[in-house]
Amino acid sequence: MRRSIFSAAACTLLGSLFLPIPAHCEGHVDDTVLANAAARVFKLAVLQPDGSEDSGSATLFATGKLVTNCHVTRSARRIEVLTASARMPVEQYAADPTHDICLLSAPGLDAPEKQSSAASTLRVGQTVYAIGYPGDSAQHVSRGEVLALHDYERSKVVRTDAAFEPGASGGGLFDRDGRLVGVLAFKAAQGGAFHFALPIEWLSSVPQGATADSGERAFWERSRQQQPAFLRAAAFESARDWNGLLEFGRRWSAQESTNPDAWMARAKGAHHHRLGLAEEAAFAYRQAAKLSSKPQIDPEQLVGMQRGYGCAQAGCAVALPGGTAETPSQARVSEN
Repeated sequence: MRRSIFSAAACTLLGSLFLPIPAHCEGHVDDTVLANAAARVFKLAVLQPDGSEDSGSATLFATGKLVTNCHVTRSARRIEVLTASARMPVEQYAADPTHDICLLSAPGLDAPEKQSSAASTLRVGQTVYAIGYPGDSAQHVSRGEVLALHDYERSKVVRTDAAFEPGASGGGLFDRDGRLVGVLAFKAAQGGAFHFALPIEWLSSVPQGATADSGERAFWERSRQQQPAFLRAAAFESARDWNGLLEFGRRWSAQESTNPDAWMARAKGAHHHRLGLAEEAAFAYRQAAKLSSKPQIDPEQLVGMQRGYGCAQAGCAVALPGGTAETPSQARVSEN
């Protein structure tokens, strides 16, 4: 299988330029809200046809119903969810391999009152928590921020710096109120703050009766040329290929002049370019801010770039929060 620039949550997966996510636990959640959120995330044991066993994560989104990634269960002969006291067999009842969303029936698991919130309600800079089970480890909770919200297939794919590792695919992305907003899915194979979660809105349109092993690959596992433009831009950015990002951003913004992601890609490429293209960067950032209902850049950064300042003064952050920083939770979690 050809390797993607992104990686996923099942440790054995190889994909496109992006990878799946594994599962570990580096902390105990003391905060009640986070504890309730963490109680909704389970470890999966995925038994393969050759007798081997892989691991992944799954998140309770309704009573008796779990969501995970199709790349986690794709070739499974049997799937079991690990609870505090038992290994319970679960059945897949719906699948959307293209969007990497698979739904499992898990009778006996009760969902809490606080359930979900649309990913489209998030804002750049908002605090989120990634919860999953990397590899053979215990549950891991990571605090971070929303770095970008990418328009794709009628919703928003979330990019965050709340880190997760292979095995955590299928885990949950929660807001500070403990609401499920996304499903942890993949990250850039080259590292950095390129962790992606799928919008919870996609769960409502998953075809019942479909299977994960249809042969279809998820949108992020495809070759670079077949991936959505925002992932192609992320590949350049994660590789710190600023010239490649600038050229791609110029073409993309010319083709889709009303797409804020296209202008943001062009702005970042110009901003970090070895020639220091401050005017082009400031112009592209302004276009992105003007077109986005939820701007991904602080106005002060625009001022600095207009004055032709360098990266240190203009700000090199991928996406700067536009609001007041939120107070960190007292829960013991790891931070990026």
